[in-house]
Amino acid sequence: MFWHLYSIRIRSSVRDRQMLFWTFLFPLILATFFSMAFANLNENDTFSTIPIAVVTNDSYQADSTLRQVLDATEDGQTALFRIERTDEAGAQSLLRQQAIAGYLVPGDPLTVVVSGSGIRQTILKVFADDYLQTRSAMEHILATDGRLQEALLAAAGQRVDLIADKPIGNAKADQVLTYYYALIAMACLYGGF
Repeated sequence: MFWHLYSIRIRSSVRDRQMLFWTFLFPLILATFFSMAFANLNENDTFSTIPIAVVTNDSYQADSTLRQVLDATEDGQTALFRIERTDEAGAQSLLRQQAIAGYLVPGDPLTVVVSGSGIRQTILKVFADDYLQTRSAMEHILATDGRLQEALLAAAGQRVDLIADKPIGNAKADQVLTYYYALIAMACLYGGF
């Protein structure tokens, strides 16, 4: 009895062209477009050192903290920045030639100059904002209690992560799979009608 009802249901489903398209063909077409659109999505995840310039004006020479922070970003195998120290005309020339992502002009407000928008320019801007916020917080704390200077300087370069990322398994997470799982769920929902 079951097989008889099942075969009748399959035949009626095949005769309904609209249902056949939405339950079988549309998910296959969409999966094909997903594979074309998301083929190189994870390829640009590698980080490379960002070339920037710093204008060596009087404010730069007077600000030893900024010099130390910038020197720290150049050190190591995975350095954040590759810094070219030059005057403002040289920095503008390098920016026009697109040899650098942007440049910093030290002064009362630390100025970030970029020629466009992109991930490298955003990283430079976030770095400058973080430096200014940290410096302002340290100056405020030291103005409140000068005895904290040594402890504050020791903790200034350390970042505390309050959230730990613990993988569930050994496999590397692939964010593109989420789209395919949603496609499978959509096909299941279409098949229920």
